[in-house]
Amino acid sequence: MLLSALLAVATSSGGCSPVDGFAEVVASPTRWIVVGERHGTNEMPAMFADLVCLASRAAPVVVAVEQPEQDQPAIDAYLNSDGGEKAEAAFLRASMWRGGQPDDVLDGRSSEAMFDLFRNLRAQHKQGRVARVVAFQPTLSYQDGAFRMPWLNYKPVDHGEFEKRMAALLQNGDIGPRRMLVLTGSVHARKIPMDQFPELRPMASFLPQEETTTLLLASHGKGSAWYCLEAGCGVHEVEENSPKQRGLVLDKRPNQPFSGIVFLGTPLTAATPQKGPS
Repeated sequence: MLLSALLAVATSSGGCSPVDGFAEVVASPTRWIVVGERHGTNEMPAMFADLVCLASRAAPVVVAVEQPEQDQPAIDAYLNSDGGEKAEAAFLRASMWRGGQPDDVLDGRSSEAMFDLFRNLRAQHKQGRVARVVAFQPTLSYQDGAFRMPWLNYKPVDHGEFEKRMAALLQNGDIGPRRMLVLTGSVHARKIPMDQFPELRPMASFLPQEETTTLLLASHGKGSAWYCLEAGCGVHEVEENSPKQRGLVLDKRPNQPFSGIVFLGTPLTAATPQKGPS
């Protein structure tokens, strides 16, 4: 709740923590700012909230989150609510929070930090800074043999179709003339395929490239994150050796997976699953 309170205070005062270098992106003609994260941390959703706040100073923005498209009505209802206990209890019944499921099948997108991000986005929506929040995880699953989401009865589909469908949901997300900021896993945020999967185009590669900026979030030092392995989901140690600084460094070389890196300047801490209504 401390993170939630801090985010609420910052948003209610119209302030956000500065991110050196991000002003160049805001001043550019970019329409899609795709931010790649490691799921299951406290720091990365908080940084994304700052990026949304900073971008919305110029004009209202649309936000997209990697959550099930079937939860769009629940997101809309929460954003337009008073944010009180009843509204939060209703929102916690959405499938993204996996109510009643054991923790070992919950990935980092169902975390307390993600719920705090929604609180922040609701406050920015009330201020006219966030026009809409779009859910863009397709109502599809992964190919047989790959990691599956056991809490959902989705029909199998190949990975390429999944990535293409994600991009389509973003482009059809009622963006109008507005800019869209997207929070997704780092693999989906790439502009080019991974070396080990050269035939698999990531989601961001399906967006108009001349209007798309992709940013990778990177931490400093040893920390932890909540994510899923074959044995299940839980807290795991992570270590990244990016610089101990907070800010954005753009990479304007051609054929790079990301347009730039956003350095958090701190280690990561694991964000545990959000509990449902009591």
